[in-house]
Amino acid sequence: HGSQQAISRRISVPSIGCADHRFNLAVRKCLEPQVYLIKKVSALMKKLKTVKRVAKLKLHGCYYKPIPLHELRWSGCYRVLKRFEDLQPRIHLFMDDCTVEDDESDGDDSTTNPNAENLRRILLVDLIPSPSEQRKSSRYSTK
Repeated sequence: HGSQQAISRRISVPSIGCADHRFNLAVRKCLEPQVYLIKKVSALMKKLKTVKRVAKLKLHGCYYKPIPLHELRWSGCYRVLKRFEDLQPRIHLFMDDCTVEDDESDGDDSTTNPNAENLRRILLVDLIPSPSEQRKSSRYSTK
């Protein structure tokens, strides 16, 4: 950010801001209706990241590890949702692990929030284009 301002002063061109930052803000705005689901997936990923739960996934042939959500990176949201899709067939392994189920709900009632659907049935990655798809679309929008 500071180097952009220095360059804009040297070449006497007004600074228009960081394109990556504006893009990240635009992606956040587009995802606002799904924030509730994204936060639920993120909370579930945090719960699944313990050593015992990762070992349980490995024991059942799943070598994917849960990954945390990096809110400052739009691609991080895509990665978390994609990883959730990869882990989704094995979420049933934690039905007897009541802390995951209890913490996943966080006391929210599904009747109070229309997006409070069962996480095991949602294809969330379709909500966001992949980073490579975003690069392709940004090439067309900048021309």
